Amino acid sequence: MFKKLRDDMYFAVKAVPDYERIKLQLFGCFLPIESMLHRDIVLKSLSQNDYVIYVASYYGMSKGIHCVFLIPCGLESDLTSFLEVLRCYGIIEDYLIRPVITTRNIVMGFEWYDFSKDVWCFKWPSLLNDVISNIDSEHLDMLHDLKTSASSTTFDFYDLLILHHLEYDVFTNIGALASKARTTPQNLSYHYRNHVHKLVKLIRP
Repeated sequence: MFKKLRDDMYFAVKAVPDYERIKLQLFGCFLPIESMLHRDIVLKSLSQNDYVIYVASYYGMSKGIHCVFLIPCGLESDLTSFLEVLRCYGIIEDYLIRPVITTRNIVMGFEWYDFSKDVWCFKWPSLLNDVISNIDSEHLDMLHDLKTSASSTTFDFYDLLILHHLEYDVFTNIGALASKARTTPQNLSYHYRNHVHKLVKLIRP
């Protein structure tokens, strides 16, 4: 059943890299853009860029684009320079950059759907209670994450090649990939077993 669902393209299983280990840092950016034309151009360009892993348009009182950039550690100023040029050309009004310490992929639940009324019922008091009661433990967890952040790992072309394909599908055929990379399946299997598994942070649908 699982294989059939995958083959029928109902879902894909993807790997999420441990970016810190390959010397990359996530930066969330909000780009205020009033012009719809400019917004569409920037949105299209960022959507086709390998340095951007998330992009979305915002409308309403604050019009613009929210995106998450993937920047090599130590080159954060390059991102600022890039955005500053866009601002100087009048393409964006301004920009707000914040480093992303960690990301959590949360699976949608159905407990908050009221089937008797046929509506989604967001339980704000319950959420508020959870946040307040867990704020101290969450703060301690964050401090622990900062102190125990993963150190960078040595990697090469084959490691990144495998990791790139795992981001699309964790069931990537190593043998087929080896022929494209002009190397042996044994070589790629070695890299997968001894290097790549350390670079994957989690698996998600």
